[in-house]
Amino acid sequence: MALAGPSALMTLYPWVLLLKSPAIGLGTPLGGNLSQLLIYIQFPLYGILMVLALRSKPVWIALAIVAAAHLGAIAAVFLLTYSHVL
Repeated sequence: MALAGPSALMTLYPWVLLLKSPAIGLGTPLGGNLSQLLIYIQFPLYGILMVLALRSKPVWIALAIVAAAHLGAIAAVFLLTYSHVL
């Protein structure tokens, strides 16, 4: 999926593209380093979020929380990237 181009990369790693966005205002070296770090820790962070949600919620709600976090990041990247077009 990552080889399919920028739109596929946006859906797979939205937090990485969010940190690289010029609208966030991170410098090139800092934004690059943080986005590289997020490539490796994005899915473990989702796992931690899932474990915390499963302590008090059923499985389907915990999955919905993680999916909402991921879709929220995709929406933020989409709005920051294509806001000049709208």
